[in-house]
Amino acid sequence: MIEIMLSYALSLTGTPYVYGGNNPLTGLDCSGFAIEVLRSVETIPRDMTAQSLYLYLAQIGWRSHLSRGSVLFFGQTRNNISHVEIALNDKISIGASGGDSLVRTIEDAKKHGAFVKIRPIRKDLVAVLEPTFL
Repeated sequence: MIEIMLSYALSLTGTPYVYGGNNPLTGLDCSGFAIEVLRSVETIPRDMTAQSLYLYLAQIGWRSHLSRGSVLFFGQTRNNISHVEIALNDKISIGASGGDSLVRTIEDAKKHGAFVKIRPIRKDLVAVLEPTFL
C-alpha cells in the first residue's frame, strides 16, 4: 500500500499550492496534499490543519518512526505545527510548499513558485508518524 500512496503523491508533483486547498484540480495546501495522499490508501477525515492531522494520527496509534511513507510534521514544537510533508526516504520528502495565506489562486502560486515538490527534509522537523498499515 505504501507504494500506491507514494506513487499517487509523486503524480501530484507540480500541483499548485493554494492556501486552504484540498483538491488536486484547484490546488492543495500542505495538509490538503497530505490528506489527499493518505486518503488514497486509508480513511482520513478531510479539512484538517497540519496540527489537527498530527493530533488525529497520533490518537489513532501511528508510531513515531521515520520510514518511507511516514508523515513529517514541522514547526516550533509538537504543539505548534505549521507544515506537513510525506517522507520518500530518510533524507527527502514531498509536499505542497512555497506559499502562505496570501497564495489564494493558481496565478498566485505561479508567482511564488508554490507547488507540490520534492526536497530535502527541513531542519524544523518536530514529529514523525509512521502509518499503521506499513
